[in-house]
Amino acid sequence: MNCIANVCLMARANLEDQSEVYRIWRYVNAMHCSAYCGLTDHLTEANFFVPLSKKHGLLGGGKIKEIEQAALKNIDIDDSGVRACSMFEVRSSSKFPEFALHHAQLTSAPW
Repeated sequence: MNCIANVCLMARANLEDQSEVYRIWRYVNAMHCSAYCGLTDHLTEANFFVPLSKKHGLLGGGKIKEIEQAALKNIDIDDSGVRACSMFEVRSSSKFPEFALHHAQLTSAPW
């Protein structure tokens, strides 16, 4: 948890574009939530990831939300939480988020 706070604090302190700070915050937290899915019968996409992502807007809004939901449909998050976690990690660290999202639309998940 401390690392998530550090990433978000550094982004906020160093980036002028607040939408970029919010993008990083969303993906880092989505990465954290998805990593727990499938570890137990109680932490699933339906009862853990989806409620948290809705409550906190982790998948964004508008077109970005549609893209993220489509990507998650290609991944069985309950059986492959680590794959979803990795996807969010890549998207959080992308220097070119628009390119990364556009590329994600054009290709299916590589796993």
